[in-house]
Amino acid sequence: IDDLDESIYYFTLKRIGEEGIARYRAMIDITPPEWIGVEVNDGVPETNYEKFVTFLAKDTLSGINHYEVQVDDGSSDLVIAPYILPDEYTKIKISAVDNAGNIAEETIIGDVERNARVIYAVVGLILVGAVIVWIKPIRERIFTKEN
Repeated sequence: IDDLDESIYYFTLKRIGEEGIARYRAMIDITPPEWIGVEVNDGVPETNYEKFVTFLAKDTLSGINHYEVQVDDGSSDLVIAPYILPDEYTKIKISAVDNAGNIAEETIIGDVERNARVIYAVVGLILVGAVIVWIKPIRERIFTKEN
């Protein structure tokens, strides 16, 4: 039984010479759900113009059991789509859990985190530019032959 592939199996127990006593179904599912889509949306009248996220996953073998959402470092909550986004967040982790307990996760980076990453990138580019400007005269002095 250890070498069974991922699938659904049926086992029948019976005594010799008698019909089946009991029949059991065993599912081996080790594959996490597959995301069909996760999308952040601007507010609409139905959400009082609050941003929300829609999400959907599928699991062909055991099916989706539930979805969970974790905002920043808070606890995970059971949710259904659509999920109204909080005003400010760094990241939101959405998990799809199938009936076998396998989990697929998607992370949404919030405006606060996205803005911080842009600032870090700009500062990094400025520093690289400053180093290039600083090194250029030194490089020219080293590699320039004087007659």
